[in-house]
Amino acid sequence: MASFPSTSQPLLTPRSAIEFRGGADRALVAAHDRASLEVTSSGLGWRGIAVEGGRMPGWDVQDLVVEQHMIAVNLDTEPLAFERVEHGRTQTATMPPGSVWVNPAGEPITHKIQARSHFLNLTLEHARLTRLTGQGDLELRGVIGETNPQLAALMTAVSAEARQGGRHGRPLLDTLALAVATLLCQDFAAAGPVREPTGPLADRQIQLVMELMKSRLAEGVSVVELADTVGYSPDHFARCFREATGDTPHRRLTFLRLEEARRLLLATDRPVAEIAAATGFADHSHLTRSMRRMFDLTPSELRAA
Repeated sequence: MASFPSTSQPLLTPRSAIEFRGGADRALVAAHDRASLEVTSSGLGWRGIAVEGGRMPGWDVQDLVVEQHMIAVNLDTEPLAFERVEHGRTQTATMPPGSVWVNPAGEPITHKIQARSHFLNLTLEHARLTRLTGQGDLELRGVIGETNPQLAALMTAVSAEARQGGRHGRPLLDTLALAVATLLCQDFAAAGPVREPTGPLADRQIQLVMELMKSRLAEGVSVVELADTVGYSPDHFARCFREATGDTPHRRLTFLRLEEARRLLLATDRPVAEIAAATGFADHSHLTRSMRRMFDLTPSELRAA
């Protein structure tokens, strides 16, 4: 469960990855200032998603706001009981071990916890949630103490990536963000589970996707970015793309890279290693293996022929 000091604490310190705001002016608050942080994504350059966790003594907070959707999980082995105010009424809430709290973006938090807590918090921007799910009008319901082992496990995975300094890069983070967004969409949508969009990809949409792939051969492009180009959720886009082309997005990108590598091998005298880097392959050997699988020829054999 998340733990916060009162809103009278100093402004947010650079070490915190999650922005908390309090009071009528919504000034930044150092809500994790008293926490013994064990993990934070601060300084990793992550956009639209953040994670932070550790241990916090009791806290008393009024009208605290996070402008992103926030999910917290109780990492303690004991239930965490506390008082909270909702719609002007004081209530008692309990979070069993491993249970989650989902707080929709902008929902005010007025809680009082006396016990020490072990927390892990994750925030996801609403814009990224809608982009990942393809649901522009998606609203989440707030819950406290609900069991959702998949969501808790995904938060742990994001936390592990932050502990390692984000060493797997954007592809893994995009995949984890997509999984978190999917669970929020399916399990915590205010209107109930959201149905996938229907309909095949139009020719123009396929053309836009191909153009983006061709423009990003060297650095690559994720399924999330490709789906965003045509306004689909990544899962639905991948299915529709395969139905329309007979290929997965990854396989088609690899084919386009190999086609460009073949063109450069035949039309220029650039070194093979240089061509490999220009078309998104790790090195000379990676290009050679891929080309042999696709064309049954190595770069040297292609040039000789």
